[in-house]
Amino acid sequence: MSNSNNLRSRCSIELRGRNSWRIRYRAANERLTVTMRSRRHAEVAAPFIETALASNDMIDPWPLVRDLVDKVMAAQPAEPVESEKRPMPTEMKRTITVREYFELWLPTKRTCRRSTYQDYARRVGYVLPLLGDIQIAKLTTEDLVRCRAHLLSHGTTGRAIAKRTVKAIMTSALQRMLSDARDQGYMARGVNLYDSRIWTDWPATANLEDEAGQPDPFEVHEKRRILEYYRSKYLGTDLRGFTLYVNILFETGMRPSECAALKRVDVKLDGDEPFLWVRKSFSRGQYNATKTRRSTRKVHIAPPLCQRG
Repeated sequence: MSNSNNLRSRCSIELRGRNSWRIRYRAANERLTVTMRSRRHAEVAAPFIETALASNDMIDPWPLVRDLVDKVMAAQPAEPVESEKRPMPTEMKRTITVREYFELWLPTKRTCRRSTYQDYARRVGYVLPLLGDIQIAKLTTEDLVRCRAHLLSHGTTGRAIAKRTVKAIMTSALQRMLSDARDQGYMARGVNLYDSRIWTDWPATANLEDEAGQPDPFEVHEKRRILEYYRSKYLGTDLRGFTLYVNILFETGMRPSECAALKRVDVKLDGDEPFLWVRKSFSRGQYNATKTRRSTRKVHIAPPLCQRG
């Protein structure tokens, strides 16, 4: 499935799936790979990666050049993807394995938030060793049950994975991928794993933390100890404002990504009801819209918090 073509001394471009390509390069003494949605995208990105490696090969250059590559691609005329040029016959679709479909599917999620894309890649990666070699058209509920049981009991390294994590792996990533596979005709007729009860019916486990009941919020004295820890740790440093960040999270219930995205224009301390204007989120080095539409809101804050700011 790989058609290697070494175009540059520091990078190699390879056919990864039927419609996706990858760039291989070495940085920070590690062999790294970036998946691209087309050969042209890979050929645009490779010179940027190579130039960055020439100046410093001890850090991964892709996070530094990705935005620039996206701008260059956006300025070029759109090119139909290979699947639009030559639709894959149904007979061929039914021979695709779960791993091969994942290689086709993941590049189509580049338009999602970067954090969502990374979560898809990481979470589906847990199930590929267990399901990857099965033809996706022959995947059954029993295969999914065995995969889930293995993750809950042995994980991928012999250690059990928490039920909450396995739910995220199965429902937010694998279920989404199988839904798209069904819509695109990779599943046999009558097979609808997307609506299987496996996604909603979860067995009890021997892990007490999995079966814990209600949340256990911090007590007031615990909150004070946490704030005092950060206050003393970062006193006199450039991170001294981190204590205020933690305090805002305690007092408002905002998501960490929402608080991290706040700017001066979002802080309104004048008037009788001071508030924070939540309009963006900041996660994994990137500003995004809030998680949901209703998350864009005004968060009123108490006067004592204003004084601490």
